[in-house]
Amino acid sequence: MDKYNNWIARMLAKLNNQPNYVVTVGQTVRWSHDQAYVEARPWWMAHEQQHRAQWAKEGWRMAYRYLGYNIIVCYAKNPYEIDANAVADKQYPRPTELV
Repeated sequence: MDKYNNWIARMLAKLNNQPNYVVTVGQTVRWSHDQAYVEARPWWMAHEQQHRAQWAKEGWRMAYRYLGYNIIVCYAKNPYEIDANAVADKQYPRPTELV
């Protein structure tokens, strides 16, 4: 399930001083923007689809490990992010506003 222009994602974008934000919990993806904006960025959609696959495989264990990696090695070196980036990179060019 996708939730567009979601208040949680918009709040997280503001807190992180970011123009875009998305959070995937289980099979629900909360986007900070509307559906047209998101669908115009297929790389972003592929990236989040991989996070859905990670959740499907690992369940809540993924959430705890994801947060732990962010604390210990940082977001950019988080293996879940590296995996999602690699999957999306194979399918689409990465948008410059998401780099």
